Amino acid sequence: MPHIHGFNKHTEIIEEDTNKDKPSYQFGGHNSVDFEEDTLPKVSGQNEGQQTMKKIQTPPIVPPTPPTPEVPSEPETPTPPTPEVPSEPETPTPPTPEVPSEPETPTPPTPEVPAEPGNQYHLPKKNLKSLLNQWNKVK
Repeated sequence: MPHIHGFNKHTEIIEEDTNKDKPSYQFGGHNSVDFEEDTLPKVSGQNEGQQTMKKIQTPPIVPPTPPTPEVPSEPETPTPPTPEVPSEPETPTPPTPEVPSEPETPTPPTPEVPAEPGNQYHLPKKNLKSLLNQWNKVK
């Protein structure tokens, strides 16, 4: 093994330079002054020991309260077909059991409006409007 001058195999000391990544500036003259840019170790882009608090002003996200607790308590929720009746005046629904009890409602179909093959009952538009008005009054 070759012998290297200035090093003894048993007394070899390795020192790690911890300021290796920090620039140091020396100026001429017999008094040398060292300047270091950062004296605190950096952790993920911020100096350790410093608390740099950036306030991001975003409003807190508050999820809207769903109206699900009210749905089981309301018995009117499972009746969405009633608003659809006025939107389809050309396709009348069969009268409800309450309608035949009234004397003016059960009118025979008029000859000018032919009955559709899928419907058993076909009422004129005048009767449909009166049925809707009566239905809305019952509610």
